[in-house]
Amino acid sequence: MTDNKDEDKDWVKNDLNDIGKALHGLWKLGRWIIPLAIIALPFFHFVPSRGLVFPKEYPTFSHTIITESDIEDLCNEYNNASFLEKIAIQNDGFHRKLMEKGIIY
Repeated sequence: MTDNKDEDKDWVKNDLNDIGKALHGLWKLGRWIIPLAIIALPFFHFVPSRGLVFPKEYPTFSHTIITESDIEDLCNEYNNASFLEKIAIQNDGFHRKLMEKGIIY
């Protein structure tokens, strides 16, 4: 009877060791992925709702993550703009990228 208890303890210890090794491997991977993701942020636009990632004209932190409300705000701003303001908005690199990707028309 005691042999089964010892075997059970060994089995649990082995499982915990395996889990610990897996978590350690994830930690090692995360140490590289997180800094690389932070470094990449200023170079790309991310549109999570549409699953799109595309490069920016210039590396900045503005318009890095684009939500649907950001897209709606841009459309409302464009629709309410005067003729000259519409031309200025169309010449904006961010607006052009969204048009190229078919996010706005």
